[in-house]
Amino acid sequence: MFSNKALKSLLIPLIIEQFLAISLGIADTMMVSTVGESAVSGVSLVDMLNVLIIDIFAGLASGGAVVASQFIGAKNRRGSERSSGQLILIAAISGIAVSAAVLLLRRPLLRLLFRSVEDEVMASALTYFTVTALSFPFISVYNAAAALFRSMGNSRISMISSLVINIINIIGNSIFIFGFGMGVAGAALSTLLSRFCAMAFLLVRLSVKDSELRLRLRNMIPDLSVIRKILYIGLPSCFE
Repeated sequence: MFSNKALKSLLIPLIIEQFLAISLGIADTMMVSTVGESAVSGVSLVDMLNVLIIDIFAGLASGGAVVASQFIGAKNRRGSERSSGQLILIAAISGIAVSAAVLLLRRPLLRLLFRSVEDEVMASALTYFTVTALSFPFISVYNAAAALFRSMGNSRISMISSLVINIINIIGNSIFIFGFGMGVAGAALSTLLSRFCAMAFLLVRLSVKDSELRLRLRNMIPDLSVIRKILYIGLPSCFE
C-alpha cells in the first residue's frame, strides 16, 4: 500500500502537469492576440483539435505504461526495458502517421469542421494547424516517455518537462511573434520547438543507466508480442 505522503508526491505533480499542458494553448492564444482577431480565432479553433489528438496519444501511452508497470512489479528488468523501447517505437510511428495524415488532409478537414468561418480565420487556422502538425511525433513520444516515468512512480520529472515546454514556448512566442513579426506561424513554430526540447529531455533521462525502464536502441526493434500487449490496453483508451 502507498502511504499518504507517497500518494501526494505522485498526485500533486500530476495535477500541476495537467494545468501546464492546458496553459500551452492558452499562452499561444493570448500572445497571438496582438496580431488580430482572425489570428486568435484561428489558433483557438485548431487548439481544440490539437488537444483531442494529444489525448489520443496519451491514451496510447497509458497502455505501454501499464505493461511496463507489470514488468516492474514482477522484478523483470529485461521485460520492463523491452516494453519501454516498444512503447517509444509505437509512439514515434503513430505520431508520424497522424502528422502525415493531418498534413495531407488539413484543408478539407478544417473546411469540414469549420465551414462557416471567414477566410482570414481559416487562413490563420491552416497555418497554425500545418506547423503544429509537424510536432505530433514529438508530443507523442513525449507522452510515452512521461507515462513511463509515471509507471516508475516519478511524476515529478514529467511535471518539470511540462514546465520546460511552457517556458520555451513563452520565450519562443516573444521572439517569433513580437521580435520577428511572424504572427500565427511564430506561435506554432514556438510550440513545435518546445515540444521537441521536452521530448529530447525525457528521452535523455530515460537513457541513464540507473533507470528501471532504461531506453536502449536494441529494445526498439519491433517485438510483436509486446506490441500486442500495449495496443490491447492502449487502443481502448485512445477511443475512450
